[in-house]
Amino acid sequence: MKYQEVTKIYKTMDYDEFSVDPRFSDDTKVLFLMLQAQERDEMPPLVVVKKVNGKLKVIAEQESFFAAKRLGLPVYYYEIYPQSTHAKTTFDLSYADMQALLNYCLDHGVF
Repeated sequence: MKYQEVTKIYKTMDYDEFSVDPRFSDDTKVLFLMLQAQERDEMPPLVVVKKVNGKLKVIAEQESFFAAKRLGLPVYYYEIYPQSTHAKTTFDLSYADMQALLNYCLDHGVF
């Protein structure tokens, strides 16, 4: 199988580069990640970002960002939506497809 690079992983100690919303953070998970880093020497998971207005907006693993920041460790991150020159693919859903999607969401508590 041939592999293709699709993203790069970056490391920084410049916490001000990031845009985060602490309201959506789970402090218990932050403390757990800090404990793992200190006791087991395990790095927190990669932070997922998207560039928005010149900042790196954290869109996943926000707790990992806060754990690294509190411990003074580098933040390892990658950009999930890098700029692309490819046209976006569009598709049309039939009425039956939309109904099936709605039923799935309702059955699985997505709404």
